Amino acid sequence: MKEFNWKEFKDKYNKIAVHCKTEEEAKDFCKRMHEHGMKWCSGKSYLERTNYENYKKETCYIAEGEYSSGNYYAVNGYDILEWSDYMKKEFTKADLKDGMVVEYSNGRRRLVVANMLIGEDGFLTLDSFRENLENIAFTVEHTIAKIYKVKEARSFNCILDDCNLDLIWERSEAKKMSVEEMREKLEELTGKKIEIEPSRALMIGTCYVFCDGKDCNVCPLQKSGNCVFKNYSDEQLKKCYEKVMEV
Repeated sequence: MKEFNWKEFKDKYNKIAVHCKTEEEAKDFCKRMHEHGMKWCSGKSYLERTNYENYKKETCYIAEGEYSSGNYYAVNGYDILEWSDYMKKEFTKADLKDGMVVEYSNGRRRLVVANMLIGEDGFLTLDSFRENLENIAFTVEHTIAKIYKVKEARSFNCILDDCNLDLIWERSEAKKMSVEEMREKLEELTGKKIEIEPSRALMIGTCYVFCDGKDCNVCPLQKSGNCVFKNYSDEQLKKCYEKVMEV
């Protein structure tokens, strides 16, 4: 997987068009353009549609928020890049080939040889892994996090060195977001004002944390009743939660 140069692509004077030969590639590229603050020339979000259906496997996109066929951009002097060269691929166990190098979550590397992952301090068979390369026989530290291709043949103790490896895949970790971040993201995507109702569990937990160690005689929640918030009605609990959020 190559590193895509967004700065060069967004400079309209560079005349770069990106070819997406499948609808999956088009959706992925439009999503990435959205993440980089780009929109259709109409001002609409790239997440609304890809327009892939018009040119299908010939579809190309340029930085000005426009699209057309690859032939059109080629005739007009554009450099055409294949998004498949840059699109992040989800690796499976079946994609592992002899000579590749894998790296576990704990940072240790192994060479792929037939049905084995071999290192200086031991080996595992591929039977120890699910199709998504998570380890099922040992701890999460042995889950495959990165995959490399080897630049050149060397002795075993040198073949795993950083300078001899090209990264071709890296596991994506799920992004953690706060409730406020999720609300802001939803507003950005929909263009509408979003209000997120807190769950009962969240309200109970927030009230308990607020009351912890406080003098009940001066607590702003004392008029609401005792501190067993889990026994409150939904209406009582919401009033307490709103008081806490105002403090």
